[in-house]
Amino acid sequence: MIVGARVVYDTDIDNMDSVTELEPNPDIFGEYEVVTSSEPLNLRQNPDTDANIIVSMPKGRTFSCYGFTDATGDWYLGEFVSKGKVYAGFAHKNYLKRKENK
Repeated sequence: MIVGARVVYDTDIDNMDSVTELEPNPDIFGEYEVVTSSEPLNLRQNPDTDANIIVSMPKGRTFSCYGFTDATGDWYLGEFVSKGKVYAGFAHKNYLKRKENK
């Protein structure tokens, strides 16, 4: 089982020599609540605090993790839905708390 997968952006997909098939990690796959102290959590284009911000996720909102991380395991890849629009990117795990299954 893959614990983390680094996402590589390449616009020249036709010239890629090989593609690795990844399986999501069931231990991190699922819904999380944004648990920042006061500020929103930024969903980023890449797993880095200097990366472009896609959207800010308010405290208490839901982030859905796809089950993949960056190579460090600190950034979760997933999506956030706001006003019917779906945003995909990376969020830091320190500001996320797994939601309980009801």
